Amino acid sequence: MASLEFVDLSSNSLSSSIPSSLGSLTSLNVLSLYQNQLSGPIPSSLGNLSNLQSLYVAENNLSGPIPNELGNLKSLTFLVMAMNQLSGYIPSSLANLSNLYRLNLAHNKLSGAIPIDIGKLKSLTRLLNKLFGPIPIELGNLKALTNFQMSQNLLSGYIPSSLENLSNLQYVNRLSGPIPTGLGNLKSLTDLDASQNKLSGSIPSEFENSTQLWRLDLSSSKLVGEIHMEFGKMKSMLNLYLTNNQLSGNIPPELGSFHEFLVLDLSTNRLNGSIPRSIGQWAKINYLNLSNNKLS
Repeated sequence: MASLEFVDLSSNSLSSSIPSSLGSLTSLNVLSLYQNQLSGPIPSSLGNLSNLQSLYVAENNLSGPIPNELGNLKSLTFLVMAMNQLSGYIPSSLANLSNLYRLNLAHNKLSGAIPIDIGKLKSLTRLLNKLFGPIPIELGNLKALTNFQMSQNLLSGYIPSSLENLSNLQYVNRLSGPIPTGLGNLKSLTDLDASQNKLSGSIPSEFENSTQLWRLDLSSSKLVGEIHMEFGKMKSMLNLYLTNNQLSGNIPPELGSFHEFLVLDLSTNRLNGSIPRSIGQWAKINYLNLSNNKLS
């Protein structure tokens, strides 16, 4: 058993706790226990698995803190612990996992702020959590990050301008604070959901530079100002949600250039003027909501 390299016991009906004796399998590369009924703490002995590359324990009933000893797993590339009952803080020792590619701690009972040291994980491409507090500016160091999903959080403060450094970012969800103009320079950004926050100020016209953006949701915030005519340059846009803000001015006729539009929701704002005739060119649109404005 000492030379065992792969253990996959996922999607069974395993119960009780994870045995600490697994920490003696020092040749193990993959340990997958997800989608079972395991409970109790994650044994700190797993920190002895120096060759471990993937650890999957998601979809169980595991509780207690994340062991600091997991920071010893220098070969780890995947760490997936979502959908458990884990509590406490994210240990800063995880910043030692220099090869970590994906970190998923979502849907637990973790608390506290995102550790500043997470910015050291230069290989990280996916970061999914459920946390409190501000977004550390050090996340701007994660140049490989493509998926930054922060849904169902209680994040506060501003969106750090350092996120402008993440040139590969493809998906961002539920950020808080004003929108940095530099987000429009993220050429690989495809899906931006910043809805149901307390966003303030205007919508940056720099979004015209997001040539891959197909979905933009800035609804249910406190955005003001006009909808920029530069939005007409975003040829990849399919779904635009700006409902329930305080936007004013006319609906720019340039939006008519979105011949592939599927969804446009500008409802519950302070828009005025007439509805552009160019909207009649949208052959594929299946949802159009302009209600609760001052259109004439």
